[in-house]
Amino acid sequence: MNQEGALRPGQRVGVTLPLRGEDESLVIPLAALLRDIHGNTWVYENSAPHAYARRRVSVDRVVNSMVALTSGPKPGAQVVTDGAAELFGTEFGVGK
Repeated sequence: MNQEGALRPGQRVGVTLPLRGEDESLVIPLAALLRDIHGNTWVYENSAPHAYARRRVSVDRVVNSMVALTSGPKPGAQVVTDGAAELFGTEFGVGK
């Protein structure tokens, strides 16, 4: 294998392993997930009309366009998908 030298020692590669069985997880759309400069993961929860609260989440895995969480908002909570990055930028004063 690797006769063409396409892979080198220490090189990072992506691997997808199929899982067997089923389990239940809280899931959110990938578009709702934000990462800060330290690698922490967050979502914005709609806490009241026109009010949003940033909540820490723990990611278990990403499957296609969905993220399975080990911890995060309560089931049924409304999380921001379109505009999450803009809220993040507004909160920390970055961007335009």
